[in-house]
Amino acid sequence: MTSDPQERTWKNLYLIGRSRKKCDIVIASPVVSSVHAVLFLDSMGHWFVRDRESRNGTFIDRGQGWERFREGLVKPGQKIAFANIAREVSWLIEQAAWVSPGVDDAVSPESNGNGHTGPLEPAEEPPTRLVRYQRDPDGGVSGG
Repeated sequence: MTSDPQERTWKNLYLIGRSRKKCDIVIASPVVSSVHAVLFLDSMGHWFVRDRESRNGTFIDRGQGWERFREGLVKPGQKIAFANIAREVSWLIEQAAWVSPGVDDAVSPESNGNGHTGPLEPAEEPPTRLVRYQRDPDGGVSGG
């Protein structure tokens, strides 16, 4: 089994963001990008999240505090924050279960998803203050 998302076969993918028209999992908050991230399930049943170059970033709490998260394996019990809106990974998976995947064939994480929206829940209070990040001219990220 490979842990590199680039070498996996994707079974289903779900767009996450504030746009009800574009996203499968909607988080209604002005700090969340219209299409903020993508949640995808590989052919082996593992879940991954990839930030889609969102303005306010995606963060993960692996039990030692929040850290910037661009892409990787996620598991139930972990928390993911889209900007400063935190969600349990299990909540994302439950929301994905309400969405009817467009196709059951292998899909690319860069594609547009399936265009359906699952049930909505009100946004939680942010776990931490929103930190603004800016892109440096060399492509790096700074903030604080």
